[in-house]
Amino acid sequence: MNPSGTIVITSAGTLGDHLPYIALGQRLARRGHRVRMAVNAAMHAHVHAAGLQALDCGHALSEIRARASAADWDDLHPDPRSLSQWLEQMQAYFARELPLCLADLLRACEGADLLVCGLQQQALAPLVSRRLGLPWVAASVMPAAHCADQGWQLGKKSRLAPHIHRLIGEVLATLEAGHPAAPDHGWIGALLGASPQLFQPTPAHAHYEPTGFWFAQAGDPAAPAEAQAAPALQSFLQAHPAPLVLSFSSLPLLDAPGVLALHAQAARQLGRGLVVQRGWAGFCEDMLPPELRSEAVLFTDFIPQDALFAQAGAVLHHGGIGTLARALLHGSPMLVEPYGNDQFFNAQRVLTLGVGAAAHPKKISADGLAQLLAQRVLTPECRARTQALGALLRQEDGTGRAAERIEAWLAAALEGRCTETLDAPLPSSTTD
Repeated sequence: MNPSGTIVITSAGTLGDHLPYIALGQRLARRGHRVRMAVNAAMHAHVHAAGLQALDCGHALSEIRARASAADWDDLHPDPRSLSQWLEQMQAYFARELPLCLADLLRACEGADLLVCGLQQQALAPLVSRRLGLPWVAASVMPAAHCADQGWQLGKKSRLAPHIHRLIGEVLATLEAGHPAAPDHGWIGALLGASPQLFQPTPAHAHYEPTGFWFAQAGDPAAPAEAQAAPALQSFLQAHPAPLVLSFSSLPLLDAPGVLALHAQAARQLGRGLVVQRGWAGFCEDMLPPELRSEAVLFTDFIPQDALFAQAGAVLHHGGIGTLARALLHGSPMLVEPYGNDQFFNAQRVLTLGVGAAAHPKKISADGLAQLLAQRVLTPECRARTQALGALLRQEDGTGRAAERIEAWLAAALEGRCTETLDAPLPSSTTD
């Protein structure tokens, strides 16, 4: 049996960015390792629910904070700021966030044996490694960063990415200056928490091993609850079987009432019930015009996606990879309406796989949405393809595979056999 050790896992972003890493931490803890999750304070409750130790890393990304800057989450929205104004704002953000994250990571990694670093934090991992002599594993749950050719991003992020990388580099150079370095064990492995059935890294990122998606196991404290745990949902499903599910998760919206009304009208035209997850858009019944309020629309707070998607006629979402993976796992066709970041790539992947459709969120009408759903999503052929892929995903154990690889690298580190590091560039990434 491999020796146990202390593993720090760090990630950044919203709930969908963190849940796979929490599932991975659970699996490693079950295998006898001591796991510390270094995440922002807004995610601590989810870490604690999984029975893991939570440590601060960076400023908390809250729902209120996200809504206040909703335009920055929407790459299709015209940006009134000039390039110099935008860069000035980003420079201030990195100058504030990166030193805090580094200080928090250094504290979290004291006495640790291995750091598993999510994509958004990987610029900091070499600094931690050099100061503490700590080996680290590059991890990612964003296939777009590793499996897409250049040019997959649209909107303002694609134009500003080179400037963002320069600003990050300037802050990192300041943070590293004057600090003595311990022996640099470096980057000893790379994992992609996505299914090899769906995603294969490009040659430039071939060192990333796709293990399968990182899902929590049934029965884990952080695993999705059964649908029976939500009586209101069960009653709704009896009256409106196979409803549409609208789930934009942690995406704030500039016009949440308009988006909600659009989908409610389309569902009515199709004669389908609509389950709406409130999410960071803050969807609620008061947003609907009176003529669209009915018992055929159910609003929910947090209900784990498994409880919804297993019984959905189709899932309507923004293209987050976590939502996409859950929909596929349960064989639910989908309509993707991307707003930014990797959502454009994920929408294209849905089209290529034939498991749904995609729509421009700023151009679609209620009539067009209903027609697209009827002709491209709510069809026996689309459901059959989605269910076939779901069956393949259910045969995978991506979390277990990733835990095994990390365990092997940890054993090598503990035995002093980490004599080689990966000679490959880190993927570039931008965050909101």
